[in-house]
Amino acid sequence: MFPVRSVTIAAMTGLLPASPALADISATDVWANSAALFEALGGSQQGELVRDGDRITVRGHAGVFDLPMGTGSISFVLSDYEMTEADGTVIITYPDGMEIALAASITGESDVAATMQLVGTAIDTFATGDPGAISYFTETGPVSLILTDLDLPGEVFATATLEVGIAGYVTETRIIEDTLLVIYSRSELGRSTSRSEFDDGFGYVTTTFAESAPSTSTINMGLIPGGADILNMSAALRDGMYISGESYAESSTSETLSYFGEEVTQHDLYEVGEVSASFVLDRTQLAFGVDVGPGLFEMLTETFMYPAFGIDWQGATLDIAAPILRSAAPQPFRFGVGLDDLRLGPTIWAMFDPDKALPRGPGSAELRMTGEMILDADLPDFLALPELGGRQEVAAQVTEVEIEAFGLSALGVTADSSGSFALDYEGYSPAPGVPWPEGEGRAEIRGLNGLIDMLIDQGLIRNEEALPLRIAISMGTIVTGDDVLSSEVEFTEGGRIIANGQTINLP
Repeated sequence: MFPVRSVTIAAMTGLLPASPALADISATDVWANSAALFEALGGSQQGELVRDGDRITVRGHAGVFDLPMGTGSISFVLSDYEMTEADGTVIITYPDGMEIALAASITGESDVAATMQLVGTAIDTFATGDPGAISYFTETGPVSLILTDLDLPGEVFATATLEVGIAGYVTETRIIEDTLLVIYSRSELGRSTSRSEFDDGFGYVTTTFAESAPSTSTINMGLIPGGADILNMSAALRDGMYISGESYAESSTSETLSYFGEEVTQHDLYEVGEVSASFVLDRTQLAFGVDVGPGLFEMLTETFMYPAFGIDWQGATLDIAAPILRSAAPQPFRFGVGLDDLRLGPTIWAMFDPDKALPRGPGSAELRMTGEMILDADLPDFLALPELGGRQEVAAQVTEVEIEAFGLSALGVTADSSGSFALDYEGYSPAPGVPWPEGEGRAEIRGLNGLIDMLIDQGLIRNEEALPLRIAISMGTIVTGDDVLSSEVEFTEGGRIIANGQTINLP
């Protein structure tokens, strides 16, 4: 959800920056504050501080994170940089040309390593505050991050290049060591570009150019000092651990060309307008949301039966939130997804409508629902899940559900529905283990008979084939307007259904 480049730079600066509050701190305090952050993230900090008066050189600054169950580790090492103590403030200076060495080691496998270089300008971060509660502020001009070396395991002939350019960024972060390690960070990233190329060594080459408009992101975290068990965060969440964040970008584009020899085999183009996203993890929920503005995707390829296809849309949304910790009491959940004015390119239409018989206007879809559920498992206890050999039984009972909106629009037909139901697991059941929904719902469909008539006129279906469909539709709906069908259904206690005023008793 957050721009990859802003997170990468935040990591390289030791997850630095926030509003200065004048007080006395030393380079040792800054180093200890950074070490507390690494430990809360489940890693360890290594390095040496070499003092020369008020100037301290940091040598071999490394962060090491062990993977669960002894499966390996990932790490990074920064080239030397300096910290200068000045009137209670510490200025951290990362030199132009600073290198970041990345490595991943998987037990029983060969290591993977890469080296990145930060070029364009020296970067100063100003640290202020009190020991254990330090604020950091960074502001830069144009800067680039370049992949200078890539070491893949075995006899691999593949090569890769990557260069990321950023017009500049401002980052503020505050790290407070308390019963929780509290981190707040806000970043403003200027316009950025990236160029990458991958060559598999056997003639296949892929190049990508991407560009992003200015973006902002915020991160709020309350972490367990010393770190939490990544394979079972249940206890940490109950102890107050939380992570939340938001991000916003004005627009982004990406273009990818794939070659085999001198021939272009595929050309992909992606464009999207405003994008906002959010994320929350705490004792009550795991939630994720994204709202995307107008966009398009196009692909030209020589490897498929249809050489070109594309789609575009005016907006798309996704909103999901659900409980993840065991509770005997019902907990709220929500789910929402929407797609506005989706248009399919002519090649996609040709796959199922080569004669252009169907109306090709844009289509839309929306589903928004909320409810309550009882969760009888701690989902963050991964090793206890049955899929991983554990014996924890995962049971979830939805006790209430409200369909706020469920609508579709396509092919000249629009459908809208809503409803509210309480699920009864103790009384009448239409089938073993299936709860009975007590409540009512409504639906309205416009243009359906017109679509059926059009399909008959175009010869796509015969009149005798459409007759059973019309009968089935009429049994569940009533006519309330010109090609408008409506339905109101109530589910009552004991398996009784009242559909459009008529009572149906189930056995």
